[in-house]
Amino acid sequence: MTNDKSLKFHIFGNGWVSGQVQAALQAAALPYTVSLERIENREAVLSELEHIKPTNVINTAGARGDPNVDWCESHREETIRSNIIGASNVADCCFLKGIHLTHFGSGCIYDYDETHPWGGPGYTEQDPPNFTKSFYSYTKVVSEQVLKQYPNVLILRIRNPIAADLNPKNMIVKLASYKKLINVPNSGSILPSLLPGIIVLAKHKETGVYNCEKTNPGAFTHNELMGLLKKHIWPDLAWSNFSEEEQTKILTAPRCNTELDTSKLQEKLSQYGYDIPTAHEAMEKAFGEIKMTQDVTLNRQELYGNAAKNPAPNDTPAFPQNTTSPSCTTPPVKCQSTTFCTLSIASIDTRLMPQAVRRALLQDRLSFPRASRRFRL
Repeated sequence: MTNDKSLKFHIFGNGWVSGQVQAALQAAALPYTVSLERIENREAVLSELEHIKPTNVINTAGARGDPNVDWCESHREETIRSNIIGASNVADCCFLKGIHLTHFGSGCIYDYDETHPWGGPGYTEQDPPNFTKSFYSYTKVVSEQVLKQYPNVLILRIRNPIAADLNPKNMIVKLASYKKLINVPNSGSILPSLLPGIIVLAKHKETGVYNCEKTNPGAFTHNELMGLLKKHIWPDLAWSNFSEEEQTKILTAPRCNTELDTSKLQEKLSQYGYDIPTAHEAMEKAFGEIKMTQDVTLNRQELYGNAAKNPAPNDTPAFPQNTTSPSCTTPPVKCQSTTFCTLSIASIDTRLMPQAVRRALLQDRLSFPRASRRFRL
């Protein structure tokens, strides 16, 4: 039986997915910290783990590119440093310190073929990856092969992440920014229903590789997703379709289309009493929450244009998330009597701070809860 009071999570990466993970940890009333370090810096990663002493680490960091994975084709060295070297650093340092690691990998390592056609069986965790045509996917295949050798690592194959917001990193917002779309069945990771289950696996220190697409289960075509956007968010939304061949002509790197089998994930979660809702149930709920909580009057091109340009490989600077504690007055530098610290997802780039200041900030946010403590630059 896991004692939640003894758990302490530490997160590498402070982009959009990290913000979703942090919100899920808050909802579960689990304490966490967010790293100030680059995962490419092994010594800094190891030092931070020694200082914080977490029971669990979650790595969401990685080079994904902006506005898409085509960026990785022309930034191969940066992509290698983050997706292969950085991920390996985190896994190895966690292993040396006896810490469980939950690593956010990618499901973009498979493509439909003769044995796995549209509507056919999904790829399982035992199937060897068959898609390395994009450099991003290549690095994800390599990093998975390395990380799965470690006995302390849980690898999650995430793809096309969807959440109940209008962040430019959200798959539905990306799709809405395009005038033309292919209409191919693809599975996606619906984070609001997936992450609570992932936290369950992390708490119980499960290891191995798990498919986390088709999470709910079921695949959506792009037309179906746009139909939901039109129904719930933008009634005037319009788009047209084109072929995969036509899409290839305008892309630098090929894209994969696939479905993954998540029987292993569903079976494991059922052992802990957690059932993932169907894809359609999860999507309807997510779109309903968007309508209730987001400013849907924004033009979709304007919304997508808000994305930061030339992001660092760890997906920083991050988009601000509405996850600060009510007792935080001016995050990130004035926090008091708060259980959760969300320093690195506030609108500040910690890489520009002097090392001494970064260390002071890190030390200030380690107590859970803090007893009327305040730190000022």
